Amino acid sequence: MNASAAAGHGQMVVINFDVAAIATDQRIDGISEWSYLDWQGFYGLGSDFYPPAGAIYYLKTTALDGATSLASLNIDQSTQGPDTQSFAAKQQISVETSLWLRGGVQMNAYVLDFNVVNVPEPRIGFLAAVLIATCGLRVSISKTIVTSHRAPARGFVVRSLHSPRRFA
Repeated sequence: MNASAAAGHGQMVVINFDVAAIATDQRIDGISEWSYLDWQGFYGLGSDFYPPAGAIYYLKTTALDGATSLASLNIDQSTQGPDTQSFAAKQQISVETSLWLRGGVQMNAYVLDFNVVNVPEPRIGFLAAVLIATCGLRVSISKTIVTSHRAPARGFVVRSLHSPRRFA
């Protein structure tokens, strides 16, 4: 990117895009923003190394999950270095970056860094234990329901999950 605003003028640049982790067991849980060159990527027009004293500029990036803001980052004439924030891990996020330049300043590059973490997948043994526990709980509940009723009249067969019984 190469954006600039002459003295007495301003320019707004807005960039939108989506970011997703490549693997299904990965999530994005953080974002960092910074810009290059010696003055955070912002510098004066022409051969001026630093932005002019009256220049106004900022780079604001927002990470979104739908309409919900996860993180908001900002670099401007008063900040030094990158801005970083963490958030709850997401498979995919939307990103919106706004750049404002006014008064003889330009910017040539900025960098967004996304922190990607591995999320462990459930193990087969754990899933089997949950299934067994759930089935065992159902059998136990069924036994309780069948055996909690009064004993039936003589000669009536009570059917349970395990075997029929005859009451004499």
